[in-house]
Amino acid sequence: MSQFMLFLRGGEGSSSNLAPAEAEALRAPYAAWAGKLANEGKLVNADEVEGNFYRLSRPNGHVVTEGPLPEDPNGISGYFVIRVESKQEALAIAEACPILNNGGTVELHRIIA
Repeated sequence: MSQFMLFLRGGEGSSSNLAPAEAEALRAPYAAWAGKLANEGKLVNADEVEGNFYRLSRPNGHVVTEGPLPEDPNGISGYFVIRVESKQEALAIAEACPILNNGGTVELHRIIA
């Protein structure tokens, strides 16, 4: 079995700046999708992340960028870690992600362990 990390980028809306009922409506498709993955034993971990971030670089290791960046509307909005038999299975799961119906993208990375 392999593990893959799915980074969710962009999409319309963020639940952090919505009224509770609107945030719940936005999260509902993700909760259903995650619940299905969990019931199938494929979900390892998942969470939403806030749009604020800090990007560090060398040589000094100091903060060079503090986000979100207006020129980059496709920042990471969440992640999922899944456990699957193959890359094809991971791609099929990624293709079913609700963010693809909201104008966002899914970035898939195999975890090397």
